Amino acid sequence: MHLRYCLLVIAVGLARAGAAFAFTSDGIAALANFQAVSGELNEVQSKKFFDTLAESRMLQRSELSPRTIDAIGDVIARTNGGDERRSEYLDGFYGLWSRVGIDVDPLGFANLEDRIARKQGEPQPFGTLARGKADYPVADAQRIYAAARDMIGLDPRTPAAPIHGKATLAMAKPLHPTLPALRAELMRLGSLDQEARREPAGGFQGGDEKAFIKRMSDTDAYTLPRVKAIFDRYGIPSPMQVGRSGTHAAFLLIQHAVNEPGLMRGAVAQAKQLTDRGQLPGIDYALLSDRVDCVLDHRPQQFGTQGSRDPKSYWYCPIADPEHVNQRRAALHMAPLAKERIYGKAD
Repeated sequence: MHLRYCLLVIAVGLARAGAAFAFTSDGIAALANFQAVSGELNEVQSKKFFDTLAESRMLQRSELSPRTIDAIGDVIARTNGGDERRSEYLDGFYGLWSRVGIDVDPLGFANLEDRIARKQGEPQPFGTLARGKADYPVADAQRIYAAARDMIGLDPRTPAAPIHGKATLAMAKPLHPTLPALRAELMRLGSLDQEARREPAGGFQGGDEKAFIKRMSDTDAYTLPRVKAIFDRYGIPSPMQVGRSGTHAAFLLIQHAVNEPGLMRGAVAQAKQLTDRGQLPGIDYALLSDRVDCVLDHRPQQFGTQGSRDPKSYWYCPIADPEHVNQRRAALHMAPLAKERIYGKAD
């Protein structure tokens, strides 16, 4: 997710906003030094910026001013190098994505991601910019954009008109979650869940895989009773209660609760309701539904997200009504499966 162009216009806008950013009430005056840099930040400046962002823990705060949110996005857009850290502060559990629909505008966020992608010569993920040479093929673009928009709460059925320049990142009227403490707990648990499942960049070596499995098991043992208690009281919390990212975190935790089959089974119907209301991405519902069907109940799955279609495989899981699986996937903005992925390899 990335972008940039109209750099001179952006740089001028950032320079004008510098003083305001330095004196916001968010306690982040140190970042004004990075906003005052004209044009792109070099790799050293970018690293210092991300270090400062991490030390401030500002993106974990329950509220940020609109000027601060816009300024953070502008500086992130101008960083260079450190792609993993940029991704962390865009798409991680304590990145700008986590605040989308709360005080970060979904369209503004999509545009920020698209501008960063464009700057790096990659396909824009949300399709908010005029079509470029590096973008996805026309035949695939609309589905890909729809799926990406669905993840952040933009209506996937409505194509975004090309944006020339940049969209405002901060929401005009924040919608703070009604259950902020519950949101904070879900984000904490979700972050633990994902960190435990992060495989080494260079692959497993020696006893690393056993240590990885143990870490994942220990983390699940810690998170499972907590997410079960949350579900027993609230069900899957809605975005109004915990923000869209909080709802997604609840899904992730439930998706991995294979040692609590009752929890997983009980969540499927609620996940479908949330998806129908546009409050949970369609892919999240598909993954949970298929995992219950395939892993827990050993019956054909609906969307083909789990296992193998080879009957000899340990992970064998057939697809119900396979002739129409791609229609079901298309309704949730998922890519079609090739015949081999639907029926398995011919003998």
